[in-house]
Amino acid sequence: MLGDPGREVRRWRAERQDDPGRDVRVSAGWACAALTSSGYGVDFTIDTLGEVDRFFADQTRTGRVRRRSVLGRDLDGRLDAVGAYVGETIRRAAGGVWQVDLHDPENGRLLLLLDDGARLHPLRDVRRMFEELCTTGTPTGVAVYGALHGAASQPAARAELGRG
Repeated sequence: MLGDPGREVRRWRAERQDDPGRDVRVSAGWACAALTSSGYGVDFTIDTLGEVDRFFADQTRTGRVRRRSVLGRDLDGRLDAVGAYVGETIRRAAGGVWQVDLHDPENGRLLLLLDDGARLHPLRDVRRMFEELCTTGTPTGVAVYGALHGAASQPAARAELGRG
């Protein structure tokens, strides 16, 4: 006989809330390895987030995901993994912790709380940037997003970007 499923769900949720960053780091590592093996120069540094912009541009054509592209299969899961990579890259540069945002209307969205107090939702934000690319053709801006938030702990870079 199976145990109490409600108890198992509560245990699973508690584990995820204790260290939601664990799953993010696994997804980010997968995305980094996949991007690298596809010829994109990513290495968890802010300077390489432009490669995510290039990846997104390569995966789309006339406002749609290319049929036989990497994102042509499991779009949601792969966008979340790329969002995890972007967020983890920013966290490593600026310092911070992953948390479950219980106030998010969709409940359970991951929040990246940076050491400077900034609150980011990189998985959601990267998804929105990709959707913007598909609907308007506007470049995604992942590199700018990373530079603005990842430079948070570097006073010279903050001043140059108009944040300090």
